[in-house]
Amino acid sequence: MVLPLGQEKQNKVGSTQKDLAHRFNIHQSTVSHIITTWANFLYTILGSVRIWMSEEAVKARMLEEFQDYPDTQVVLDCTEMRCQTPSSFLRQSEVFSPYKSHCTFKGLIGMAPHGAVTFVSSLYAGSVSDKELFKLFGIVPLLKPHMAIMVDKGFLVDDCVPCKVYRPAFLSSRKQMTGDEVKRREHNPLLV
Repeated sequence: MVLPLGQEKQNKVGSTQKDLAHRFNIHQSTVSHIITTWANFLYTILGSVRIWMSEEAVKARMLEEFQDYPDTQVVLDCTEMRCQTPSSFLRQSEVFSPYKSHCTFKGLIGMAPHGAVTFVSSLYAGSVSDKELFKLFGIVPLLKPHMAIMVDKGFLVDDCVPCKVYRPAFLSSRKQMTGDEVKRREHNPLLV
């Protein structure tokens, strides 16, 4: 990552690598290697922890707002994070997101209806479609025919899953909701 002149990477408590090197009387590159090693170790360990919740656990914590969707196991969406523009034109074309008009990495995240994160994919190049990302990262085998997933209106994965798919209705030809619709949705976000 290239930082503007005079700026430096900081750790979680705000200390710079230069400050940590001085405090521990080691070279700044050693600090960088230690931080990178621990970040990779934590990624490996925490990335292998199973966070998918059982159907029983999801149902036991089902919110009243989901009473019309009692079989919802997970609410899914893709998210994109900006990344540095690669110098290679080939790599640029892979990570360029037409949706964000910038280079990004994209990931799939799933939450139980009560808000617990239950699925996190690895990151993928921003040019991949939501549907392709969905198929790539192994959530489909976790879904059963009696379950349902809830997705955003543009997340078209109906033909990829063995279960029901709930999604908000399209706004037809209108681009925006009226003020009354926004207020109704603030009180009940599942209203169409």
